[in-house]
Amino acid sequence: MAKRVRALLCVWLFLTAIAPALADSDKHLAVSDLLWSKANSWRLVSNTPSLSEEKLKSVQTALTAAYMPKFGQMQPLEGKDCSLLTRAFDWQKWGGRNEFHSLDINQDGIEDILYVGSAQCAEEDVTIAWIGKDSDSFEIQQKWIFALRMLRLSPDGSQFTSVAIGCCGDPIDEYIIGTWENPRVMGQAYVEADTQLPRTLAHTVHFNNQYETILRRSTVINNKFNDRLSHFMAHSVFGNQLRRYLSGASGTILAQEEDAQGTLWHFVRIDDDSDYLLTQAPYKANVGWVRGIAQTKEQKQ
Repeated sequence: MAKRVRALLCVWLFLTAIAPALADSDKHLAVSDLLWSKANSWRLVSNTPSLSEEKLKSVQTALTAAYMPKFGQMQPLEGKDCSLLTRAFDWQKWGGRNEFHSLDINQDGIEDILYVGSAQCAEEDVTIAWIGKDSDSFEIQQKWIFALRMLRLSPDGSQFTSVAIGCCGDPIDEYIIGTWENPRVMGQAYVEADTQLPRTLAHTVHFNNQYETILRRSTVINNKFNDRLSHFMAHSVFGNQLRRYLSGASGTILAQEEDAQGTLWHFVRIDDDSDYLLTQAPYKANVGWVRGIAQTKEQKQ
């Protein structure tokens, strides 16, 4: 319990200090840490050293040898007119950045290489891990190229958190925690990109709302019909509403705060098995703000 309280305090201090001006990459990490607080002490991928140009050139042949038999025919990432691997290696020519990292993923004492960055030939991020077999060769153990950006990696390298950032006009980001066999096996959550982040945290607690649940992107009541956005999305959109559920929706309270009028709001993740109660769902989001969920004595404990 003490470790969990310290972890929540760290997230609270982080969000309080920089939430008003978070860069996209920082916001994705902050949201992920809020959703999967047990992973907050895991290794931060963005803090691992990037491969030097000299080092990248020295392992390029070995990385290619491990990659091509597995993913060399994977369209559209590897095709006649565009190659993810070629462009990632020659990142300066294509106006990108070096997104190869050096670390020991599985803690066996042998250097591993992790690519976390642009898919180059598609509008998404990808994660690819080369596991060092010895000082001169690598293998790729994952079954496919993960279309996501890894954020944190567990100490033993078996689990990680990540985000699949919405692209091509999709405002929903998918936050994931899982394993190399299944990156989503431990949990997934969907967050609308402009959702207001909390400044104060609560001890996470499960709830079952006996009233209608209106999930919103911010701590404001806005129910005005948005004609332009409704036409664009082919679904009626009202103000800052993300979803509406009949009474009985359940989920987890992650944080809480009061607005200027003293109204209590809860930042929640709605359970997937509450989807049958949906009456309005212009967005896929299942994370957002709900005004004043009434909790029973058992739920407060």
